[in-house]
Amino acid sequence: GNLTVEAWMALDGDATSMSGIAGAFQEGAGYARGWVLQHQYDPNRRDSWFVSLGLATEATHGVGSTGAAAGSPLRQVVARVTPPPPTGSWFHLAATYDGWMARIFLDGVPVAASSPCGGGYCGGIVYLCV
Repeated sequence: GNLTVEAWMALDGDATSMSGIAGAFQEGAGYARGWVLQHQYDPNRRDSWFVSLGLATEATHGVGSTGAAAGSPLRQVVARVTPPPPTGSWFHLAATYDGWMARIFLDGVPVAASSPCGGGYCGGIVYLCV
Protein backbone atom coordinates (compact mmCIF):
# COMPACT_ATOMS: atom_id res chain seq x y z
CA GLY A 1 0.00 0.00 0.00
CA ASN A 2 2.74 2.63 -0.37
CA LEU A 3 2.34 5.56 -2.76
CA THR A 4 4.63 8.34 -3.96
CA VAL A 5 3.43 10.78 -6.59
CA GLU A 6 5.22 13.87 -7.81
CA ALA A 7 4.78 16.55 -10.41
CA TRP A 8 6.46 19.66 -11.72
CA MET A 9 3.83 22.31 -12.29
CA ALA A 10 3.20 26.03 -12.74
CA LEU A 11 -0.07 27.73 -11.78
CA ASP A 12 -1.93 29.79 -14.37
CA GLY A 13 -4.19 31.56 -11.86
CA ASP A 14 -7.44 29.99 -13.13
CA ALA A 15 -7.80 26.98 -10.82
CA THR A 16 -10.80 28.24 -8.81
CA SER A 17 -12.51 24.84 -8.87
CA MET A 18 -10.86 21.58 -7.86
CA SER A 19 -8.51 20.45 -10.64
CA GLY A 20 -6.83 17.06 -10.86
CA ILE A 21 -3.05 16.80 -11.13
CA ALA A 22 -2.63 13.00 -11.16
CA GLY A 23 -4.56 9.99 -9.99
CA ALA A 24 -6.11 6.58 -10.44
CA PHE A 25 -9.54 7.25 -9.02
CA GLN A 26 -13.19 6.25 -9.34
CA GLU A 27 -16.09 7.57 -7.27
CA GLY A 28 -19.79 6.73 -7.23
CA ALA A 29 -22.79 6.61 -4.93
CA GLY A 30 -21.33 5.60 -1.57
CA TYR A 31 -17.96 4.38 -2.78
CA ALA A 32 -14.54 5.63 -3.84
CA ARG A 33 -11.51 3.71 -5.05
CA GLY A 34 -7.91 4.70 -5.67
CA TRP A 35 -6.17 8.03 -5.07
CA VAL A 36 -6.15 11.56 -6.49
CA LEU A 37 -3.81 14.54 -6.15
CA GLN A 38 -5.69 17.79 -6.83
CA HIS A 39 -5.53 21.54 -6.27
CA GLN A 40 -7.48 24.80 -6.34
CA TYR A 41 -7.26 28.42 -5.26
CA ASP A 42 -9.47 29.43 -2.35
CA PRO A 43 -12.52 30.80 -4.23
CA ASN A 44 -12.97 33.49 -1.57
CA ARG A 45 -9.32 34.47 -1.11
CA ARG A 46 -6.89 34.50 -4.03
CA ASP A 47 -3.98 34.65 -1.58
CA SER A 48 -4.49 30.98 -0.60
CA TRP A 49 -4.02 27.78 -2.58
CA PHE A 50 -5.13 24.28 -1.56
CA VAL A 51 -3.54 21.00 -2.56
CA SER A 52 -5.01 17.69 -1.42
CA LEU A 53 -4.30 13.98 -1.59
CA GLY A 54 -7.47 11.89 -1.53
CA LEU A 55 -7.18 8.20 -0.63
CA ALA A 56 -9.60 5.28 -0.47
CA THR A 57 -7.95 2.82 1.93
CA GLU A 58 -8.69 -0.64 3.28
CA ALA A 59 -9.75 0.83 6.63
CA THR A 60 -12.23 3.26 5.05
CA HIS A 61 -13.76 0.37 3.06
CA GLY A 62 -13.90 -2.06 5.98
CA VAL A 63 -11.34 -4.42 4.41
CA GLY A 64 -9.11 -6.21 6.89
CA SER A 65 -9.14 -6.06 10.66
CA THR A 66 -9.50 -2.31 11.18
CA GLY A 67 -13.22 -2.14 10.28
CA ALA A 68 -15.06 0.46 8.24
CA ALA A 69 -14.62 4.15 9.04
CA ALA A 70 -17.72 6.32 9.25
CA GLY A 71 -18.79 8.53 6.35
CA SER A 72 -17.30 8.66 2.88
CA PRO A 73 -14.67 6.05 1.99
CA LEU A 74 -12.48 8.86 0.54
CA ARG A 75 -10.12 10.54 3.00
CA GLN A 76 -8.46 13.87 2.19
CA VAL A 77 -5.17 15.26 3.45
CA VAL A 78 -5.24 18.98 2.66
CA ALA A 79 -2.49 21.62 2.66
CA ARG A 80 -3.40 25.32 2.60
CA VAL A 81 -0.49 27.25 1.10
CA THR A 82 -0.42 31.00 1.81
CA PRO A 83 0.79 32.69 -0.26
CA PRO A 84 0.41 30.37 -3.25
CA PRO A 85 3.36 29.72 -5.54
CA PRO A 86 3.80 32.66 -7.97
CA THR A 87 1.76 32.36 -11.18
CA GLY A 88 3.88 31.01 -14.03
CA SER A 89 6.75 29.83 -11.78
CA TRP A 90 7.60 26.14 -11.81
CA PHE A 91 7.61 24.21 -8.53
CA HIS A 92 7.86 20.60 -7.40
CA LEU A 93 4.86 18.99 -5.70
CA ALA A 94 5.03 15.55 -4.08
CA ALA A 95 2.75 13.41 -1.93
CA THR A 96 3.42 10.16 -0.10
CA TYR A 97 1.35 7.55 1.71
CA ASP A 98 2.79 4.64 3.70
CA GLY A 99 -0.33 2.97 5.10
CA TRP A 100 -0.15 5.12 8.24
CA MET A 101 0.46 8.73 7.19
CA ALA A 102 -0.11 10.85 4.10
CA ARG A 103 2.24 13.76 3.47
CA ILE A 104 2.35 16.64 0.97
CA PHE A 105 5.58 18.46 0.04
CA LEU A 106 6.12 21.71 -1.87
CA ASP A 107 9.67 22.10 -3.23
CA GLY A 108 10.79 19.44 -0.75
CA VAL A 109 9.29 21.18 2.29
CA PRO A 110 6.49 19.36 4.17
CA VAL A 111 3.24 21.38 4.04
CA ALA A 112 0.78 18.78 5.39
CA ALA A 113 0.87 15.45 7.20
CA SER A 114 -1.92 13.46 8.79
CA SER A 115 -3.38 10.01 9.10
CA PRO A 116 -6.30 9.56 6.67
CA CYS A 117 -7.98 7.35 9.31
CA GLY A 118 -7.44 9.67 12.26
CA GLY A 119 -4.58 7.59 13.65
CA GLY A 120 -3.54 3.98 13.43
CA TYR A 121 -2.95 1.84 10.40
CA CYS A 122 -5.18 2.64 7.39
CA GLY A 123 -4.00 -0.17 5.15
CA GLY A 124 -3.42 -0.26 1.42
CA ILE A 125 -5.17 1.79 -1.22
CA VAL A 126 -8.32 0.15 -2.63
CA TYR A 127 -8.29 0.18 -6.45
CA LEU A 128 -10.91 -0.54 -9.07
CA CYS A 129 -11.28 -4.23 -9.78
CA VAL A 130 -11.87 -4.89 -13.48
